[in-house]
Amino acid sequence: MAEGCKWHIGLNAHLLSGRAGYRSAGIHHYIYHLLRHLPQADPDLRYTIFVGPSPSSPLSSDLGGEGGEGGQPAISRSRWPTWRPPVRILWEQAVQPLAAAAAHFDLLHGLAFVAPLLAPCPTVVTVYDLSFMRTPERFRPGNRWYLQMLTRWSCRRASRVIAISEHTKRDVNDLLGIPAERIDVVYPGVGPEFRPLPPEQVAAFRQVRGLPERFVLYLGTIEPRKNLTVLLEAFARLRRIGERGT
Repeated sequence: MAEGCKWHIGLNAHLLSGRAGYRSAGIHHYIYHLLRHLPQADPDLRYTIFVGPSPSSPLSSDLGGEGGEGGQPAISRSRWPTWRPPVRILWEQAVQPLAAAAAHFDLLHGLAFVAPLLAPCPTVVTVYDLSFMRTPERFRPGNRWYLQMLTRWSCRRASRVIAISEHTKRDVNDLLGIPAERIDVVYPGVGPEFRPLPPEQVAAFRQVRGLPERFVLYLGTIEPRKNLTVLLEAFARLRRIGERGT
């Protein structure tokens, strides 16, 4: 890279092009907020974000500018209907390497498990968990095969792997065979909306929802792999223990 030029980073955000729904949860919000804050974290880097043709998700409606004006990331909008998973996978592996080569990226970041296997530049891959390997029976066969094979290959070819917890780092090391020295733990941030509220607001919320004075608030999807049955059984057991102790 010539002296005085900014490092050019490519980021694949096609996952945000999917329709908003109950599955557009943690990973989608993580990617969205990461892209929103990266320019502030290091203004000396130059970013290009890959997205779909007409993002229907509100998460992808205000990321950067089409030409990267004002120091904002540039948006590279594909004409492929990548809200369809098979199309997105084909784009990631067939088109993304060509786009990365044409843009002369210094680094390409796979924001969710997978990077192109024939990337023309160094890659970084973010892994959130390996539930598709820990509990494979809870995934459809096609999804399971794609995530298991492509995540393994992507991580082995990546220069660095980002894990969002120490537990995930251990899984990436144990289950994928990635050396621990190539895995960096980067914890997700916490938005300002996650904060204790004044007692009167909590009381008003309880009244509107018809909740008792003490209740459990779960934030997440209701997918089987979340194992909510065990969570409910654990709290029921704690309640029985508390009743016996009073």
